[in-house]
Amino acid sequence: MNETAKQYRVLVVDDHPIVRRGFAQLLNQEPDITGGAEAEDMAEAVTALEAGHPDRVIGDIVDPKWE
Repeated sequence: MNETAKQYRVLVVDDHPIVRRGFAQLLNQEPDITGGAEAEDMAEAVTALEAGHPDRVIGDIVDPKWE
């Protein structure tokens, strides 16, 4: 990987642990993605957003707990 290439920080938000961990694991295998942080719900997502300032968020948009 080029040392000057951008490293993207990604946060995965999903209430299903297998889905969440699977996405994070796949993302961590990419050379230009770092972190692969996870959150189970909106409260955890807000905390992770404030702490890690990810560049991208992948989230479950149909999670009823987000309403």
